[in-house]
Amino acid sequence: MFTLETLILFIVLAIAAAATLSVQKRQGVPMPRLLCIGLFFLALFGAYLLKRSNTMPTVSAPIPLYKLFAIDEYGYKGVFNDLLAYALPFLAAGIFLAPAFPKCGLFSALFTGVLSAVFLNLYPLFNDAPFIADEYLFAGLGCMAGYSIYALLAALLKRFRFPERFGLARPSKRANFAAFLYVAVLYFGIAFVMILDHGKTYAPIQFFESETPLPKAMTLDCTLDASGAKVKLYGPSTQTIYERAYAIALALGIEAPFAVNDSVYTAETETARLTITESGSWIYDLLSEPAAGRLPTEVDAIRAVFDLFERKTLLTVSLDSVTDVVPRHDASNSPVGYDIYLSTAIDGKPIIGSSTLVVSVRADSTITKIRRYDGDVISIAEKQIISQQRAYEKLQSGDCAYTLFTPAVSATIDNCYLAYMANSSQGYYLPVWVFSCTATLEDGTTAAFDIYVEAMR
Repeated sequence: MFTLETLILFIVLAIAAAATLSVQKRQGVPMPRLLCIGLFFLALFGAYLLKRSNTMPTVSAPIPLYKLFAIDEYGYKGVFNDLLAYALPFLAAGIFLAPAFPKCGLFSALFTGVLSAVFLNLYPLFNDAPFIADEYLFAGLGCMAGYSIYALLAALLKRFRFPERFGLARPSKRANFAAFLYVAVLYFGIAFVMILDHGKTYAPIQFFESETPLPKAMTLDCTLDASGAKVKLYGPSTQTIYERAYAIALALGIEAPFAVNDSVYTAETETARLTITESGSWIYDLLSEPAAGRLPTEVDAIRAVFDLFERKTLLTVSLDSVTDVVPRHDASNSPVGYDIYLSTAIDGKPIIGSSTLVVSVRADSTITKIRRYDGDVISIAEKQIISQQRAYEKLQSGDCAYTLFTPAVSATIDNCYLAYMANSSQGYYLPVWVFSCTATLEDGTTAAFDIYVEAMR
């Protein structure tokens, strides 16, 4: 859509184009060059329209190539996305710059791109838009790329008398050499960045250790996939703790202001209280006594919990499974309900060892308490993981962790699936391959245990 800013910029560029064309025409410039001048200014306006569709950064970055210096954090895709966002819009302007203004060289194209980007961005800058040095540097690089394309095409199509047959000037040999050198540097620079980029460094998961060795006789009783895949990685939510607290309180029907004490947020009414910490863990308490009624069965209590989380948006993860059900009694040892322990999942894949909940269910299936451990998570990256077959090879070499704490004479691997575990040092949820096993113990009994292999290493 055309805004007032867009209209004003179009008028300014139209006036500049008309003035330039008028001066050039008086100097006897041929019509093909005049056409290229008009297309050059039109390409600048097109670059502005393309740039408007980009998502503006929220943080200023006055240092050029700042993502290149933080390649571990942004990855080569972050650099290439900026090239596409900032350089590509000025490619056409660079192509028309060479025939429109034959005296301009490669470095003139750089300055033209930089100054044009600054001019097109004057209004946002005056309105406190973030200053991103790469936005202007990459605009110059994009203009240089366009200039180089024209110069190299002219050199390659020399035998066809391009561009002379169209009444346009041919770039000099020096310009051709500079264009070739620039394209070569750009190509090898991109290759160099891709080779060196290993993406953000994620600390390994701190697995627990078992002093019990795995049995030597282990039988594989499931089919393993030999192909890898890309999966998402997850990290702490970027939502502020107050925003999250307000959303949870609203979902639970607690309409009260939050009081803050030692980084703990508390909202309380006559009937309920919500307490949430900076880590994202929270507790909901029903302050009013639940009405006397029928005690729920274990099945009723579990159903009440799942119904609650289906009706209300309280988590960024989903409930996975019930890990324990503990009956509760009053002072006279009469049953009053159940505490339901639950695990959670991301995209249908279970989270192991963290992100758990405990929900208390009392008479008439009333939820009286919710304890949510660990905060919300969001997707932060996508990474290639090893295959199940490769994970099995690592298991055989001992590069794994497991939950077998009793000596066994043999074991069977029954299943292999992907799950997530938190690396405690960074708070990221990273993928692990889980091998579900059945062990035959020394006394002849069987026991289930799991083997964990990091999927990213």
